[in-house]
Order: sequence, then C-alpha cells, then structure tokens
Amino acid sequence: MRKSCWLILFVLLFASCAKEGLSNFPLDGVYTGIYLQTGSEYRSAHVRLIFVGNGYSGDSDDTDKTICYGNYEFIIDSIDFKSLCATPQDQLLLAGKYNWLTAGDSLYLTRDSTVYTSYKEQFILSKQ
Repeated sequence: MRKSCWLILFVLLFASCAKEGLSNFPLDGVYTGIYLQTGSEYRSAHVRLIFVGNGYSGDSDDTDKTICYGNYEFIIDSIDFKSLCATPQDQLLLAGKYNWLTAGDSLYLTRDSTVYTSYKEQFILSKQ
C-alpha cells in the first residue's frame, strides 16, 4: 500500500512537471521557411513567423491567405494558434491546432484536415 501511494505521488508530480516544462518551451525568435498544403488541394508559400512570449505574428508570399497576429498555447503534444485579427480563420495560413516537433533550430508544424476536403498542412521552419 505504501509503495503504491509513493508511486501515485511520483507519477502525479512527474506529469505536472512535464506539462509545466512544455508550456514554457521557448519559441522566442524569428523563424523562416515554407508552408506546404498537399492532398486534394495544393498550396505553398515562403513564410516568416515571429514569436515573442506567448504571442506571434508573421507574413508570407501567399496571395490568397495571410498570417495574422495572435497568441499561442502548448496543449500536451499540440500547439494552438488563436488569431486576434478580424480576418476569418479560413483565410489564414496559421490558425488552430497543429502537432509540433523541434530538431535543433528547426520547428515543424503539421496537421491533417478533413473538414471539407482531405489535405495535410506543414510549416517547415528554421530559427534565424
């Protein structure tokens, strides 16, 4: 009984520390790279994302969709971008939840969409 109580306490402590560390992941800086949308729809663009604290902004060379400014938050294995612009979400390159991965100075954001059509979105970025 005593061992199981310690085990439960350890697991809870580890889980809370892991969440806390994740939410403080330092994205601060400028990231540049490409945006790719593949599947039933294709789109590509050169992008620049600027992260300061829990805020972001950016730009791209896409003529139909834009990157606005807003806030982001880490949620377990995803990152959620919330735009603060009046631009509708379907006209933004970056909005909503993405899976994320880092490797060195590179940041990868990916998600699959099946709302109206099936496609995959990717941001492949390097910190400048």
